[in-house]
Amino acid sequence: MAAAAAEKTLAAENLTLDHWMTLEALASTEGLTMAELRDRTGTPAPTLTRVADKLVSLALIYREVGEDDRRKVRVFLSSRGKSLHKRVAADIRVAEESWLTSKEEVKLREGLRPCTPSW
Repeated sequence: MAAAAAEKTLAAENLTLDHWMTLEALASTEGLTMAELRDRTGTPAPTLTRVADKLVSLALIYREVGEDDRRKVRVFLSSRGKSLHKRVAADIRVAEESWLTSKEEVKLREGLRPCTPSW
C-alpha cells in the first residue's frame, strides 16, 4: 500500500522508484561517480545507465567527465532535479513512514503472539 502511494507520486512526475533512488542518492552529495551511485542505490550497472540516461533527458541530472581521469564520469543533480526532489520528497517520506509503521506493527504483533493466551 505504501509502495503504491510512492509509485503514484512518482508516476505523476513520470518517474519510477529506480529514478527516485538515484535522485535521492544525488540530493545529499556534490556529485557521485556512476560506481558510487551504483553502490548507494544497489541498482545494477546496465539499469543505472538507462536510469541516468532518462534523468538526463528530463534535465534532472547532468554528467561531467573527470578532469584528472576522463574515464570517470560524475553525475550531479541539476537545479531542476533539486527542485523536483524538494517538491516530491515530503510525499515520499510520508509513504516511507507509513510503510515502516505498518511493518513495525506487524513485527510487534508477531513478537507478542507467543506470549498471548490462546483461549
